[in-house]
Amino acid sequence: MNKQTLIKQYIKNKLSPKQKKEFEEQMQSDLELKQAVNDYWLIDKILSTAHQIELLEELENIATLELSEDTLAAKENQLATQFFTPFKSDMLTQEMLARSVQEQASNDSFTKAIYHYNNAEYDKAIACFLKVKAKANYYASSLLYLGNAYIAAKKPIMAVTVFEQLLDIKAALIFKEVIEWYLALALLVATEQSKAKALLNDIAANSTDRYYRKKATKLLSQLANK
Repeated sequence: MNKQTLIKQYIKNKLSPKQKKEFEEQMQSDLELKQAVNDYWLIDKILSTAHQIELLEELENIATLELSEDTLAAKENQLATQFFTPFKSDMLTQEMLARSVQEQASNDSFTKAIYHYNNAEYDKAIACFLKVKAKANYYASSLLYLGNAYIAAKKPIMAVTVFEQLLDIKAALIFKEVIEWYLALALLVATEQSKAKALLNDIAANSTDRYYRKKATKLLSQLANK
């Protein structure tokens, strides 16, 4: 049984007691594997029961969350990185966020997450975004930022998972074109070129947002000339 199958079976609690023990021993010596499993449990928790089974099926490649430097150096990934600018938060000034966090005037996970996100402290931001409750009014927004933070933290497969699930949330439809753009970039970095290019072509041809149409067209042109 390969590593990807083991992770999936472990998450679904389908390993035998012996296999489970051996897998957990392997995690103790393989920090990337342990982090991949931990990341999955967190993302599964915030995406709610409604998406749980679908999410399990989509995480076949979870063992490759930490991509090798050789993969990241590929032309498509370099282009995706060049075109990637984290979605900007203008919800509160950074001074207000800093005051709230430093004085601990608020225990709001979203406020703390945005503060760390704006400071490019993406691992800290991810940890805070994962604590935002599914019933919160800003839940869809938190997932949009979470997906961006995963791209910035070089965890594109987690970003793809978040963006694809986000497109199924009605409250997130106002961000549809933004989500699709960042999903395309995450797919490129995750070496899912065919899916990324198909989405970029759709954005270039059908997006009502001129900004993303132009960016998709330019990226496709550069990919064609690589």
